[in-house]
Amino acid sequence: MLMITACGSNVDNESAIQTAVAETVAAQHSNILTNTQIPPTTLIPTQTPYQIQTSLPTPFSTVIATLPNQNSKAECAKASLTGENTDVLPDGTILKPGTQFTKTWFITNTSTCVWDTSYKIIFGAEIP
Repeated sequence: MLMITACGSNVDNESAIQTAVAETVAAQHSNILTNTQIPPTTLIPTQTPYQIQTSLPTPFSTVIATLPNQNSKAECAKASLTGENTDVLPDGTILKPGTQFTKTWFITNTSTCVWDTSYKIIFGAEIP
């Protein structure tokens, strides 16, 4: 800070000095403000906007109608042999013509169809 003083009783001089001092202080203050670097404005990253669900869930459950099984008969006839009863009649047993016997096979449904009690499997021979 610069201060100027002078000797004398002139009121005008005191007033002028006070004005000069005030102007000097104001000039120095202004100089400090203009020389102060203001940091650049930095943008703060934000989250990517997302879409908000606008529909509300319904209070009713959704019912999905199913159609009857549209599979072909060939698709429903898929099965796998999972076992057989060999205690009663072992494989390779030779029987006389007309002899009655019972043979049991165990099969598993490997199709996409449901077999109910009306589904029948009939023993047959493969035709070459």
